[in-house]
Amino acid sequence: MKKPNFKKWVSKSINRLGKVLSGDVVLKWGLDKSLGLVCYGFLLISAQIAWSLTVENDMVKIKNNERKLEELRIHYHQTELNYVGMDSRSTVNRMLESYHSKLKAPACPPKRIVIKKEEE
Repeated sequence: MKKPNFKKWVSKSINRLGKVLSGDVVLKWGLDKSLGLVCYGFLLISAQIAWSLTVENDMVKIKNNERKLEELRIHYHQTELNYVGMDSRSTVNRMLESYHSKLKAPACPPKRIVIKKEEE
């Protein structure tokens, strides 16, 4: 058996690659007439891939924002419950005592202030 000559094989491969890249194959097979259609198809496929990646990226952002919104809703409701619990007078008095405040509860309940208007 003959041993293949590596230098010949490499030079043949480079020549074939050069013919393909130079465009001789396109002219030989008559593909130059449909080259516009091939380019148009390539552009459409590229646009479809780019659009899909953009939509996927936006969907990931939407899911992350929904997760953050849910966490904020939970935090809001917990804070609201804390404030509703602090609404009673006894809770406020206990908090004042725990912080050693000098404020005291009023002796009499609040009264409505009525201002009489002067008539002209």
